[in-house]
Amino acid sequence: MSIFKMNIIQAIRYLRKQKNIKQKEMLQSKRDYQTYNRIETEQRKLNLTELIEISNKLDMPIEELLSYCDYSKLKLIDKNFVLCTKLNIATDNDFKQLIDNYQYLKSINFKSTGELALYYDIKAVFTSKFPEIEEISKLDLHIIYRTVFNTNYFTYYDYRLVANTIILMDTKKGTKLINKLFPLEDRDMGNDKTLLVASRLIINFISGLINNRKFAEAKQYIQFAKNLAIDPTNYFFHFTIYYYENLILHFQTQKLKYLNKVYEYILLLEKTGHKEFAQSLELEIQKLIYSDDIVEVETTIVLREN
Repeated sequence: MSIFKMNIIQAIRYLRKQKNIKQKEMLQSKRDYQTYNRIETEQRKLNLTELIEISNKLDMPIEELLSYCDYSKLKLIDKNFVLCTKLNIATDNDFKQLIDNYQYLKSINFKSTGELALYYDIKAVFTSKFPEIEEISKLDLHIIYRTVFNTNYFTYYDYRLVANTIILMDTKKGTKLINKLFPLEDRDMGNDKTLLVASRLIINFISGLINNRKFAEAKQYIQFAKNLAIDPTNYFFHFTIYYYENLILHFQTQKLKYLNKVYEYILLLEKTGHKEFAQSLELEIQKLIYSDDIVEVETTIVLREN
């Protein structure tokens, strides 16, 4: 069953199973758990009091729970976002739609995690390209941090909310979120999309550590990334980890052979059509080599699912 076509009962049943909660535990105010069973099998209507109790049991605000019922709007926004990251394919109309989608998400007072994730993805990637799209502020980073840190069970959009924004956070908060979101045990890791976005999150976190010259911590998380069950055919992930590993070795040993391996990866990116990302990595290297200050450069790895 597609999650994008769920009604409220189907969404509750899906989330209960994901969190491994038994039926009899869902409505603790009811002595007879058959009451809940009749609700879940759609033999009985769900009232507001029960909905509140169920949302509390799932550790999920009601608006977040309801967002699972229809992701059709989010799917369209996400599809447009991914298309616009492909600058050589996207049209002016696609970018106009992107700005309209951004304004729509901005207008929502109480955003679900999915809406927050897409809203901040657009900000993180396109703020330097369109004046209509605002930069991610300190308040935005606080909202992202509190949203994830106060959650106890994580699904796809929780990882995505952090993936393209963690590079903007200070190291202390970023580390706390990583420790909260990982290891991937008891998570929805059967979902390839979740695993993909989790891998991008780690890569961007490592990039942030390196840009702040925290090489020892970056090496620890490189080893951590290597231990993740990432598909061997996900070459982008494995090559990027290889790039950062050699970049750190160059700065620690000053041996040019490691720097040559770094530039081999950048050349590979250019040859495979990732020129913009290749240029951002080259800028990152230049600033790390020729500046003694803490570096702040935009090297966020854009989230793509294809």
